[in-house]
Amino acid sequence: MTAFDRAHPVAKALRGGGRPHMDTSRRITKAIERFLRAHADELDPGCDPAVAAVVVETTVEALAHKALAERRAMLTNGRLERETFRLATRYLSPS
Repeated sequence: MTAFDRAHPVAKALRGGGRPHMDTSRRITKAIERFLRAHADELDPGCDPAVAAVVVETTVEALAHKALAERRAMLTNGRLERETFRLATRYLSPS
C-alpha cells in the first residue's frame, strides 16, 4: 500500500475498476444538485442545477486529488477550502 492509498482510500477503489468511487461520486453529485435546486433563487438565472452539480463535484474532487498528490500544504491551512469556496460561489452566483 502506498502513502497515497493510506491518505486517500478511494485511490484503491479506482484501481479496482472504479465502481465504489463512481457510486460515491454520483451520490455526492445528486446531493449537490438537491442543494442547488433548494437554493435556485440564489443562483445565476442560466444555471442548470444538474449540470452545475457535475461541474462542482468534479472540480472539488480534482482539487482534492491534486492537493493530496502534490500540494499537501494546501490541506493544512484552510487555503484549499477558501479557494474552492471562492471558485464555486463565483461560478454559481448571478453576474
